[in-house]
Amino acid sequence: DVCSSDWQKVGTALMSALKEKLVSDNIKGVMLCVGKGNVRAIEFYKKNGFKVIFKLFGTVFMGLNLPQS
Repeated sequence: DVCSSDWQKVGTALMSALKEKLVSDNIKGVMLCVGKGNVRAIEFYKKNGFKVIFKLFGTVFMGLNLPQS
């Protein structure tokens, strides 16, 4: 049985690996959208540096500027 904290560790590790890959590929930033009711996901993205850009029709659009290598 996998507990919630194990999944959080997996999500954090995946997000870290994704950001490293994007930076190494010289990507300047990334955007995503999530349903406004998905509070856990929104908080996860915020903890990983994403900022809310705008909200539209029940969707939260978020972005992250990446450091340039």
